[in-house]
Amino acid sequence: MFLKSVAFLPAFLATVHALNDWSVPCFNGECTYDLPAHRGGAVGSLKIWGANKNAITDITPASGWVILGCDPNALQQNVRIVCQADESDHQSCGNLFRELGKSGKIVRLPETCGKNAFGRLSKTWVDADQSIPASIASKLNRRAGQSPVVRGVAIDTDFKALDVSETGPVNITIEGSTFPGAQGATARRAARSVLFDKLVEKRGFFTWIEDAFGDFNTFNLSDSTDITAVSVDKTYNLFNYGLSCPAGNGWPAYSASAKADLRATTNAVATIGVAAVGTIVPPDLTEFGMFTALNADLNGQFTLVASASGTADTGIKTLYSVGLPGLDWPGILTLGPTFKINGQALATVDVDVNLNVDLAYTLTNAKLFFPKSSTLSSGVGVSPGSSALALSVNPSLASRTYVEAHIQPRIEVGIDAIAGAATATVFLNVDAHADATLSLDAAAVITPREETANVEVDSRAVTARVTGCVDVNAGLNIYAGADASFFSLFDKSTSVTLYNKSWDIYAQCWGTSTRRSEIEPLLEARELVPRALACPSTNVDTLVKLV
Repeated sequence: MFLKSVAFLPAFLATVHALNDWSVPCFNGECTYDLPAHRGGAVGSLKIWGANKNAITDITPASGWVILGCDPNALQQNVRIVCQADESDHQSCGNLFRELGKSGKIVRLPETCGKNAFGRLSKTWVDADQSIPASIASKLNRRAGQSPVVRGVAIDTDFKALDVSETGPVNITIEGSTFPGAQGATARRAARSVLFDKLVEKRGFFTWIEDAFGDFNTFNLSDSTDITAVSVDKTYNLFNYGLSCPAGNGWPAYSASAKADLRATTNAVATIGVAAVGTIVPPDLTEFGMFTALNADLNGQFTLVASASGTADTGIKTLYSVGLPGLDWPGILTLGPTFKINGQALATVDVDVNLNVDLAYTLTNAKLFFPKSSTLSSGVGVSPGSSALALSVNPSLASRTYVEAHIQPRIEVGIDAIAGAATATVFLNVDAHADATLSLDAAAVITPREETANVEVDSRAVTARVTGCVDVNAGLNIYAGADASFFSLFDKSTSVTLYNKSWDIYAQCWGTSTRRSEIEPLLEARELVPRALACPSTNVDTLVKLV
């Protein structure tokens, strides 16, 4: 997929099946690893290489070593090994000891030994435990008069401890995807790896990253039934405050409250991909590109019922969180995605109000290239659904009320590179939001239904005149960013916008003395002075249905 300009590529593809060849030891200054070998549905490839052929070694069976004791889930451990043949043979076991240096070298591990494919071999020694299981001892080639020596080797992922003056630079390229359809591209990745040096010499690392973006861009989530969907249908309370209000002005003691709920109904599928170039020694990524694809049906139903006056702001609250399949080359590069639903409600009210608003969208083929691609544009297809609205208020009070609600499906990808040399979280945030601004004049008069009126009163056979304006807006903002610096590749200021649009749901004024222009400053500012929740100035609970 990355060597379309190479004429002999199609013939080469016919003979290439995988990057990782466990029958060939990593003795020539380079090594490759194919992620599907034990990482489920994720597909990925990794290559390391350096000018110093002794900087990379091997303790897999291909190198002549047999593992006697190893924790398959550890990143740091001491491993017992024994040579199957001759330890002095540099084309076999002896390669382990060549130019080990004080800081060690990089070693490839068998898949059953350690959580990681590659580690730092820091030292070797003759192990105190020289016992060898009979099933293994019978298969060892013993030299005359000599018994096999059991060695201990110390393995970790502290690559920053390697001294570049001893090992020379050790380069790395990585590519992977959680999209099931990418499995067919394994051979093409292998071809690119074999021809990598010529490719870089001709086209450069940056073009290699852009080509990866180009390949990821061909993925269509709608074509795959193998990606696990995230389905959420639940009502979440954002805030719920209650007040006891004293008797007065002819009415008994009563209760006031402010409550906001958000029902989130979401179905989503998402996948990620990554391509990176850099060095393990010293730890540094010089090029990096992450791809995220998302399809989602989003329906948020926001309800506010308030009889207390004042301000309530929840801030951004995480309502739902679940992990998604990621990409993991332990100790070298890990991408762990999480799907979240965040919500926020802000209300500054001074009148009884009931507000219900629906925010519904379908997102198709949302594609994020992060950091921003020079050849491809991030974007998304957006199909707004119905935005149902219901609004009722107490007509006996003047009001300057502002209500704002957000529902935010969000993908966060935690990134850990080269054993913690750099960490960051990249996020794709879908912010569906609505706001309502009310500017109502005081002392509307409730009159019998048979008289002329502007609006209806709910639950009473009366109507009322309301003077003022109501403005309700909705919007969708889809954007990406990061929470930290990641090497010199991106930082908190890096952002990519996929979609940003807002529109009116409802705008209406009542009363001949009220002109919309009189509340335009309020509609523009969208800012009301915060104040503590308090009892309203009247307990008259008649609500007028405005919308």
